[in-house]
Amino acid sequence: MLLEFVDLTHRRLLALLQSALWNKAADDALFTDMEEEDWHQLFKAAVAHGVMAIAFDGIMREPTKHLLPRSLKITWAANVEAVEQRYNYKAAVAAELAAMLSGESVPVMLFKGLALAQDYPIPQHREFGDLDIYLFGQARKGEQVLIKQGVKKEKTQQKHVVLSYKGVPIENHHYFLNLQNLSYVCRLEQYLQESLQKNVRFNQVPKGQLLYPPTDFHALFLVCHALRHFTRETNLRTLCDWAVFLYANKEKIDLTAYRAVLAEAGWLKAADAFTAITMELFGLDAETALNCQRCPALEEKMLNGILYPVQMPESPSAWQSIKFYYRRIKEERWKYELLYPGRYGRRIAHSVFFHLFHPIRTLKQLKLCSNS
Repeated sequence: MLLEFVDLTHRRLLALLQSALWNKAADDALFTDMEEEDWHQLFKAAVAHGVMAIAFDGIMREPTKHLLPRSLKITWAANVEAVEQRYNYKAAVAAELAAMLSGESVPVMLFKGLALAQDYPIPQHREFGDLDIYLFGQARKGEQVLIKQGVKKEKTQQKHVVLSYKGVPIENHHYFLNLQNLSYVCRLEQYLQESLQKNVRFNQVPKGQLLYPPTDFHALFLVCHALRHFTRETNLRTLCDWAVFLYANKEKIDLTAYRAVLAEAGWLKAADAFTAITMELFGLDAETALNCQRCPALEEKMLNGILYPVQMPESPSAWQSIKFYYRRIKEERWKYELLYPGRYGRRIAHSVFFHLFHPIRTLKQLKLCSNS
């Protein structure tokens, strides 16, 4: 049982998330002896994992709401309201983008944050930062249309261009994965592109329409995106997204194709471990497990990497910063080799060259010069 490796604060958080997502009563014994400091630790964990609003929904469904200190309850509720306002604002911006592009016959697909939120019981409580859009091969044309209508271009990155409109960052994607000149990652990207031809979901908005991804696209993309972030750091919100997606779409996924393309890329073992962790932590039944093959040792190792990553000390000295980066390099290695065998040396070399060409940024990271 993976829960044996989870500390009490995270077990409480997971119980609240299950209560919010599945309307499932939490174990009262987890909360009866909580002190005020325990509640603050729970709040901090919920914030750190990006699930603060969802956890509050769980509290409000449980008798535990009467145990929550009043001052923290007010703070927590105010933060949830702020999450709702940010969601509504970004959803309105997304609708504006669709309206801008509709006149030029450029389709707009939203994926990740805003699209994932649609499967949550309260979409406004799924926190996210930027808007991720895909314009079906018309990224440059769409970019030009948007810039003419007041959208700002911030920077160009490998797989997307970062735009900004009314204070909302927008990632206009040319493609979905960091290809790294690897044939098996290119095959994953090819499958994602092919799956977009199937059953995109329409969402009518004023003066335009937004598209949400087809199920097979989102199933593969969510796993690949989660595993890529796992090489550095991930959180419970990533697992929460996967749990909610599987619960809503388990009967719509082409399991044969999903497992075949991940097996071809060599990512199936890691993907199965990620799914198994999600199943146990969020209390999903075996029918939702995508036929995953269990590997307890890898699951435990991945879970520890998610819940207990190497942390930078508060106000670190230069020496503490150096030790932190050294420990993180060691921790990253097994994660990176899991997905990109034999390529970690190249990653380190790339990082060394980057820091050599950006010495001021490096010194600031090591706290050896001021932020001025």
